[in-house]
Amino acid sequence: MGKKMFEALLLSRLLAWRVGSTFYMGKGATS
Repeated sequence: MGKKMFEALLLSRLLAWRVGSTFYMGKGATS
């Protein structure tokens, strides 16, 4: 269970980083 929870947390962090990265790049391009 701990491993599953850890994987879910890692995946969510990776997803959040990708979304934030693309948003930051898009924002920089528009401004």
